[in-house]
Amino acid sequence: MKANGMKGKADMAFVSARDAQFLLNGIPFYVHGFNAYFLMALSFDAECRSKVVDLLKQASQMGLNVCRTWAFNDGGYQALQTSPGVYDEKVFQVNL
Repeated sequence: MKANGMKGKADMAFVSARDAQFLLNGIPFYVHGFNAYFLMALSFDAECRSKVVDLLKQASQMGLNVCRTWAFNDGGYQALQTSPGVYDEKVFQVNL
């Protein structure tokens, strides 16, 4: 999703700050967010990807515009980091 809420390829718009106000393309931007630490692990499993897409759609419908997730899963099943300093590129490259 584009930073401005339009569907399609992400553009390069970034949120900036002026004094105590966040701005997106010069327009005030208010963060309405949530944490979802599990998104990376779910999105790697093809059978679970629709759950990730559904979660993001539901969050958007509720007015949430920021999702914080974590890129971790060390060792074991679907590990991002298979051993210290060694990463599985397939996990990084999941496409929804």
